[in-house]
Amino acid sequence: MHPTLAKYRIEFTVQAIYDGKRVACMVCMHSELLNYHLSYYFLNQPMDFLTGDVLTDLEKAMAGEPFDSDAGGTLSFLTIGAEQSIFSGMDEARADIAIPTADVKDIVSEWTQWVIGNQLQEYVL
Repeated sequence: MHPTLAKYRIEFTVQAIYDGKRVACMVCMHSELLNYHLSYYFLNQPMDFLTGDVLTDLEKAMAGEPFDSDAGGTLSFLTIGAEQSIFSGMDEARADIAIPTADVKDIVSEWTQWVIGNQLQEYVL
């Protein structure tokens, strides 16, 4: 397991949902708040957006180059920073959470490699 995934106790799995459909999921046992933001940030995120735009901007931020800080999202949003990146949600009852940008990069990279490597693109909602 990648050290960053172990640090946050993140696992990737495929789960059955309604009508027999299957969905690729990310589960974070580090904290309920981080699990919420990661789950909802990666919901409906196309692999080409994550592997292209998001990873590129994370790498640029870490290298001190100009980058786009808005990494989008559906129900949880990611704002990239040079050292810390912030997940924030539409649900005002959920607090924002900041984690190191290097950790976000590792999580995005590992997720996309797992989905693509296992040919699970169709299972990402």
